[in-house]
Amino acid sequence: RQIAQALGLIHHTSGADYWARHPLAFLLEAADDICYSIIDFEDGYKIGKLNFRETEGLLKTLVGPKHLEGYSNVLNEDKRISYLRSKAIAALIDDVTSVFFDHEHQILQGQMPDSLLSHIARHSILSEIMALTREQVYTYRAMTADNIAGFDVVAYLLNRLVEALLAYQGCGWNLGRLGAIHQALLSKMNLPEDFEDIDPYHVFQLATDYISGMTDSYAIDLYRQLEPTACPAGL
Repeated sequence: RQIAQALGLIHHTSGADYWARHPLAFLLEAADDICYSIIDFEDGYKIGKLNFRETEGLLKTLVGPKHLEGYSNVLNEDKRISYLRSKAIAALIDDVTSVFFDHEHQILQGQMPDSLLSHIARHSILSEIMALTREQVYTYRAMTADNIAGFDVVAYLLNRLVEALLAYQGCGWNLGRLGAIHQALLSKMNLPEDFEDIDPYHVFQLATDYISGMTDSYAIDLYRQLEPTACPAGL
Protein backbone atom coordinates (compact mmCIF):
# COMPACT_ATOMS: atom_id res chain seq x y z
CA ARG A 1 0.00 0.00 0.00
CA GLN A 2 2.84 2.39 0.84
CA ILE A 3 4.56 1.68 -2.49
CA ALA A 4 1.32 2.09 -4.45
CA GLN A 5 0.57 5.38 -2.74
CA ALA A 6 4.12 6.69 -3.23
CA LEU A 7 3.92 5.86 -6.95
CA GLY A 8 0.52 7.48 -7.31
CA LEU A 9 -1.11 4.30 -8.59
CA ILE A 10 -4.85 4.37 -9.16
CA HIS A 11 -6.76 2.40 -6.54
CA HIS A 12 -9.64 0.25 -7.79
CA THR A 13 -12.21 -1.21 -5.41
CA SER A 14 -14.93 -2.40 -7.78
CA GLY A 15 -15.16 -6.16 -7.46
CA ALA A 16 -11.65 -6.49 -6.03
CA ASP A 17 -9.18 -4.37 -4.13
CA TYR A 18 -6.23 -3.65 -6.42
CA TRP A 19 -4.12 -0.90 -7.97
CA ALA A 20 -3.75 -0.16 -11.66
CA ARG A 21 -0.34 -0.76 -13.18
CA HIS A 22 2.08 2.15 -13.41
CA PRO A 23 2.23 3.47 -17.01
CA LEU A 24 5.94 2.68 -17.21
CA ALA A 25 5.16 -0.96 -16.37
CA PHE A 26 3.51 -1.30 -19.78
CA LEU A 27 6.68 -0.08 -21.49
CA LEU A 28 8.95 -2.30 -19.42
CA GLU A 29 6.79 -5.32 -20.17
CA ALA A 30 6.87 -4.54 -23.89
CA ALA A 31 10.65 -4.00 -23.84
CA ASP A 32 11.19 -7.37 -22.15
CA ASP A 33 8.87 -9.22 -24.50
CA ILE A 34 10.37 -7.61 -27.61
CA CYS A 35 13.99 -8.28 -26.66
CA TYR A 36 13.51 -11.80 -25.33
CA SER A 37 11.29 -12.97 -28.18
CA ILE A 38 13.46 -11.61 -31.01
CA ILE A 39 16.87 -12.34 -29.48
CA ASP A 40 15.83 -15.84 -28.43
CA PHE A 41 14.56 -16.41 -31.96
CA GLU A 42 17.92 -15.31 -33.36
CA ASP A 43 19.65 -17.50 -30.79
CA GLY A 44 17.63 -20.46 -32.06
CA TYR A 45 19.15 -19.91 -35.47
CA LYS A 46 22.65 -19.55 -34.02
CA ILE A 47 22.46 -22.87 -32.17
CA GLY A 48 21.12 -24.63 -35.25
CA LYS A 49 17.57 -25.32 -34.05
CA LEU A 50 16.05 -23.01 -36.68
CA ASN A 51 17.23 -22.98 -40.29
CA PHE A 52 18.11 -19.85 -42.19
CA ARG A 53 15.11 -19.88 -44.54
CA GLU A 54 12.42 -20.01 -41.84
CA THR A 55 14.25 -17.54 -39.59
CA GLU A 56 14.79 -15.08 -42.43
CA GLY A 57 11.23 -15.45 -43.70
CA LEU A 58 9.54 -14.71 -40.39
CA LEU A 59 11.85 -11.81 -39.53
CA LYS A 60 11.41 -10.24 -42.99
CA THR A 61 7.65 -10.50 -42.63
CA LEU A 62 7.86 -8.89 -39.21
CA VAL A 63 10.09 -6.04 -40.41
CA GLY A 64 8.18 -5.30 -43.61
CA PRO A 65 9.62 -4.36 -47.04
CA LYS A 66 10.02 -0.61 -46.49
CA HIS A 67 12.65 -1.18 -43.76
CA LEU A 68 14.84 -3.52 -45.82
CA GLU A 69 16.63 -0.99 -48.04
CA GLY A 70 20.16 -2.20 -47.31
CA TYR A 71 19.36 -5.88 -46.85
CA SER A 72 20.42 -6.94 -50.35
CA ASN A 73 23.93 -5.64 -49.63
CA VAL A 74 24.36 -8.09 -46.73
CA LEU A 75 25.69 -11.34 -48.19
CA ASN A 76 26.65 -13.45 -45.17
CA GLU A 77 23.70 -15.44 -43.77
CA ASP A 78 24.64 -14.90 -40.11
CA LYS A 79 24.96 -11.15 -40.69
CA ARG A 80 21.63 -11.16 -42.53
CA ILE A 81 19.88 -12.62 -39.48
CA SER A 82 21.62 -10.09 -37.21
CA TYR A 83 20.52 -7.29 -39.55
CA LEU A 84 16.92 -8.49 -39.50
CA ARG A 85 16.98 -8.91 -35.72
CA SER A 86 18.03 -5.29 -35.31
CA LYS A 87 15.39 -4.06 -37.76
CA ALA A 88 12.69 -6.20 -36.12
CA ILE A 89 13.38 -4.79 -32.66
CA ALA A 90 13.35 -1.23 -34.04
CA ALA A 91 10.05 -1.85 -35.87
CA LEU A 92 8.41 -3.29 -32.76
CA ILE A 93 9.62 -0.37 -30.65
CA ASP A 94 8.00 2.03 -33.13
CA ASP A 95 4.77 0.04 -32.99
CA VAL A 96 4.70 -0.02 -29.19
CA THR A 97 5.42 3.71 -29.03
CA SER A 98 2.45 4.44 -31.28
CA VAL A 99 0.14 2.15 -29.31
CA PHE A 100 1.24 3.75 -26.03
CA PHE A 101 0.32 7.23 -27.27
CA ASP A 102 -2.90 5.99 -28.86
CA HIS A 103 -3.98 4.52 -25.50
CA GLU A 104 -2.33 7.14 -23.28
CA HIS A 105 -5.57 8.39 -21.73
CA GLN A 106 -6.76 4.85 -21.02
CA ILE A 107 -3.41 3.93 -19.45
CA LEU A 108 -3.24 7.04 -17.27
CA GLN A 109 -6.78 6.38 -16.06
CA GLY A 110 -5.85 2.82 -15.06
CA GLN A 111 -8.27 1.36 -17.61
CA MET A 112 -5.83 -0.54 -19.86
CA PRO A 113 -6.61 -4.26 -19.37
CA ASP A 114 -3.99 -5.86 -21.58
CA SER A 115 -0.46 -5.43 -22.96
CA LEU A 116 0.75 -2.92 -25.54
CA LEU A 117 2.03 -5.67 -27.81
CA SER A 118 -1.43 -7.21 -28.05
CA HIS A 119 -2.56 -4.06 -29.90
CA ILE A 120 0.22 -3.78 -32.51
CA ALA A 121 -0.42 -4.65 -36.16
CA ARG A 122 2.45 -7.16 -36.16
CA HIS A 123 1.06 -9.08 -33.20
CA SER A 124 0.13 -12.21 -35.18
CA ILE A 125 3.58 -12.64 -36.74
CA LEU A 126 5.27 -11.92 -33.41
CA SER A 127 3.05 -14.58 -31.79
CA GLU A 128 4.12 -17.05 -34.49
CA ILE A 129 7.78 -16.31 -33.79
CA MET A 130 7.27 -16.74 -30.04
CA ALA A 131 5.40 -20.03 -30.54
CA LEU A 132 8.15 -21.42 -32.79
CA THR A 133 10.78 -20.34 -30.28
CA ARG A 134 8.93 -22.10 -27.44
CA GLU A 135 8.61 -25.26 -29.51
CA GLN A 136 12.10 -25.46 -30.99
CA VAL A 137 14.48 -23.39 -28.86
CA TYR A 138 13.19 -23.58 -25.29
CA THR A 139 12.76 -27.35 -25.56
CA TYR A 140 16.37 -27.64 -26.66
CA ARG A 141 17.48 -25.39 -23.80
CA ALA A 142 15.59 -27.53 -21.30
CA MET A 143 17.45 -30.59 -22.62
CA THR A 144 20.85 -28.89 -22.29
CA ALA A 145 20.16 -27.04 -19.00
CA ASP A 146 21.54 -29.89 -16.89
CA ASN A 147 24.76 -29.94 -18.95
CA ILE A 148 25.17 -26.17 -18.67
CA ALA A 149 24.53 -26.20 -14.91
CA GLY A 150 26.81 -29.23 -14.50
CA PHE A 151 29.78 -27.30 -15.81
CA ASP A 152 28.94 -24.26 -13.65
CA VAL A 153 29.26 -21.90 -16.60
CA VAL A 154 27.55 -18.97 -14.91
CA ALA A 155 29.40 -19.39 -11.61
CA TYR A 156 32.72 -19.72 -13.45
CA LEU A 157 32.17 -16.58 -15.51
CA LEU A 158 31.02 -14.61 -12.48
CA ASN A 159 34.13 -15.63 -10.55
CA ARG A 160 36.40 -14.60 -13.40
CA LEU A 161 34.69 -11.23 -13.83
CA VAL A 162 34.82 -10.46 -10.12
CA GLU A 163 38.45 -11.53 -10.09
CA ALA A 164 39.17 -9.11 -12.96
CA LEU A 165 37.31 -6.25 -11.24
CA LEU A 166 39.18 -6.79 -7.98
CA ALA A 167 42.50 -6.93 -9.83
CA TYR A 168 41.62 -3.67 -11.59
CA GLN A 169 40.88 -2.04 -8.24
CA GLY A 170 44.03 -3.50 -6.70
CA CYS A 171 46.32 -1.98 -9.32
CA GLY A 172 44.92 1.50 -8.82
CA TRP A 173 42.55 1.42 -11.83
CA ASN A 174 45.49 1.14 -14.21
CA LEU A 175 44.29 -1.08 -17.05
CA GLY A 176 47.79 -1.40 -18.45
CA ARG A 177 48.98 -3.23 -15.32
CA LEU A 178 46.41 -6.00 -15.73
CA GLY A 179 47.01 -9.33 -17.42
CA ALA A 180 45.72 -9.91 -20.95
CA ILE A 181 42.72 -12.02 -19.87
CA HIS A 182 41.58 -9.48 -17.28
CA GLN A 183 41.94 -6.66 -19.81
CA ALA A 184 39.92 -8.61 -22.39
CA LEU A 185 37.13 -9.37 -19.90
CA LEU A 186 36.85 -5.77 -18.73
CA SER A 187 36.82 -4.46 -22.28
CA LYS A 188 33.81 -6.70 -23.04
CA MET A 189 31.89 -5.21 -20.12
CA ASN A 190 31.98 -1.63 -21.45
CA LEU A 191 32.52 -0.15 -17.99
CA PRO A 192 31.07 3.35 -17.42
CA GLU A 193 33.40 6.35 -17.42
CA ASP A 194 32.79 6.99 -13.70
CA PHE A 195 33.64 3.38 -12.85
CA GLU A 196 36.33 4.34 -10.33
CA ASP A 197 33.75 6.20 -8.21
CA ILE A 198 31.27 3.32 -8.05
CA ASP A 199 30.91 1.61 -4.67
CA PRO A 200 31.88 -2.10 -4.37
CA TYR A 201 28.27 -3.35 -4.35
CA HIS A 202 27.51 -1.75 -7.70
CA VAL A 203 30.84 -2.91 -9.10
CA PHE A 204 29.77 -6.50 -8.54
CA GLN A 205 26.31 -5.68 -9.82
CA LEU A 206 27.91 -4.68 -13.12
CA ALA A 207 29.33 -8.22 -13.35
CA THR A 208 25.96 -9.87 -12.68
CA ASP A 209 24.22 -7.52 -15.14
CA TYR A 210 26.73 -8.40 -17.84
CA ILE A 211 26.27 -12.14 -17.33
CA SER A 212 22.49 -11.79 -17.13
CA GLY A 213 22.50 -10.24 -20.59
CA MET A 214 24.34 -13.16 -22.19
CA THR A 215 22.60 -15.68 -24.41
CA ASP A 216 23.31 -19.36 -23.71
CA SER A 217 25.53 -19.68 -26.76
CA TYR A 218 27.54 -16.54 -25.94
CA ALA A 219 28.09 -17.66 -22.33
CA ILE A 220 29.29 -21.08 -23.44
CA ASP A 221 31.57 -19.57 -26.11
CA LEU A 222 33.13 -17.21 -23.57
CA TYR A 223 33.50 -20.08 -21.11
CA ARG A 224 35.33 -22.12 -23.73
CA GLN A 225 37.66 -19.22 -24.51
CA LEU A 226 38.60 -18.84 -20.87
CA GLU A 227 38.68 -22.53 -19.97
CA PRO A 228 38.98 -24.51 -23.23
CA THR A 229 39.72 -27.86 -21.57
CA ALA A 230 36.81 -27.73 -19.11
CA CYS A 231 33.98 -28.17 -21.57
CA PRO A 232 33.54 -31.21 -23.86
CA ALA A 233 33.15 -30.54 -27.56
CA GLY A 234 29.57 -31.79 -27.51
CA LEU A 235 28.27 -28.90 -25.35
